[in-house]
Amino acid sequence: WDSDEYFLMAQQFGSGEAITAAAPYAYRVLTPWLVSRCCSDLQQGFLLLNLAAGAALAVLLVVWLRHFISHAGVRLLMVAAYALQWHAPIRFVFYYPAYVDPLFQVFLLAALIAGERLVSRPTLIAGLSYVVLTVVGTLARETMLMVPAAGLLGAFAAWRTRGATGLRWPARALITGLAAFAAVYLASTGARAGYGFGDAVWLHLANKPIESNVLAGVV
Repeated sequence: WDSDEYFLMAQQFGSGEAITAAAPYAYRVLTPWLVSRCCSDLQQGFLLLNLAAGAALAVLLVVWLRHFISHAGVRLLMVAAYALQWHAPIRFVFYYPAYVDPLFQVFLLAALIAGERLVSRPTLIAGLSYVVLTVVGTLARETMLMVPAAGLLGAFAAWRTRGATGLRWPARALITGLAAFAAVYLASTGARAGYGFGDAVWLHLANKPIESNVLAGVV
């Protein structure tokens, strides 16, 4: 399914052809482009890149968890649980190598760490890192835009105590991320019709048991 589209994109990037993958996969250009540039064996390229992303994600997870868990042993156990979980990149890539989520997750977690730094010690470097990570992460997957959107919501919630200054960097990151996505969208003139967010919602409502949605909401 989506793996076929990403593999096709890597082939087309490698041969200089127009991208004809289905939307929304056609807009997630970063991983297929990197694979097309690094490896002649595309399947092996996806595997190696996503394995490296999974390992990087484990390291970032250790750093991220330091904000919430003081005990180093507990943090390491949680990262081990991440690595052993069957649907996490480190294991899942051997079953399904050609997908884009691992690299997107690296940028997502790195942006969250940069955002936490912005809140605790706002600096120009932290702000620029936050924006750059958002933009590049958006090229990996458009879901990256959730990070600055959540940052804006958090800044609005802290308006009374911190004022409007907390809005600046999340707003900049969201605007530049949207611009990056718009640029890819407009450049993807050969993308085939796929499905949108509404289609995905309808697909789950029509094919998944209703009680599973209730259970997910409760959890």
